[in-house]
Amino acid sequence: MFFDDENSDQVVLSYELLHLLRWLIENEQSTLKRLVKKSLKKGLTEAIMQAAKNRDDEKNPEIHYSITDFFGLMDDLLNEGLIEDASKQVLQQNLLSTIDQIDSSICDTSTLNQSLMQATSELEKNPHQNAKHALYKELLKTWKPFNSKKNIN
Repeated sequence: MFFDDENSDQVVLSYELLHLLRWLIENEQSTLKRLVKKSLKKGLTEAIMQAAKNRDDEKNPEIHYSITDFFGLMDDLLNEGLIEDASKQVLQQNLLSTIDQIDSSICDTSTLNQSLMQATSELEKNPHQNAKHALYKELLKTWKPFNSKKNIN
């Protein structure tokens, strides 16, 4: 989101932000409804009623800046989320060669996926850590080997 230099009264929204808004309307109406209800319970009702009594708020420029603040926040949150997703994908791509070396007859897919997610999370906290070692460490934590009496004899 940015302000149009030619006309300072206009705000230009990014395509990504418009896409997010459409997606929220199409897919997250119940979540948005809960958010509105929660806001009403936490004091929004009183604020609206107070504003209705004091019509001075209509002249207050701060009220009109609320929409730009909202879209600015949404744009920032969206960009943060996109960056996080991209970095997670890069981390997981870097671990794919390590995953290919793991014997799938010994380690099931769900254990591998869980370990991959935990290793990715750990690498986000400590990016200088060796990715291969982080994955192996998480695999050892989550892996439950088969208990077969045949192998004992």
